[in-house]
Amino acid sequence: SGTPVGAGEPAKQLQQLQRLLAFLREPTYGAPLRTASPYVHSEGADEATAEAEGERAFSRAVAKPAAADARRRAAAREVLVRTLKPLMVRHTKADLALPAPVMLPLSA
Repeated sequence: SGTPVGAGEPAKQLQQLQRLLAFLREPTYGAPLRTASPYVHSEGADEATAEAEGERAFSRAVAKPAAADARRRAAAREVLVRTLKPLMVRHTKADLALPAPVMLPLSA
């Protein structure tokens, strides 16, 4: 399952993806945390500016090239893959080393 990005036009999907990067505080295309403590939430102009910077950077590096010719789309895809790779986690049942299921007899 994971975190879905809704179906629809690619530009809207990329916009949703950038919002997820902002939520995750991804430093290049999200809104970086500007405080030294994870328990202090700084609101106001600094946070809005940081979020706008992330949106602009994402637009320049990913969204606009993704809407262009095939060569620029390929470059945008590479940027996106490099950005998402460290953020994504995938586990299979084998990776989790789950114990074998215990089957109990049913009583009548």
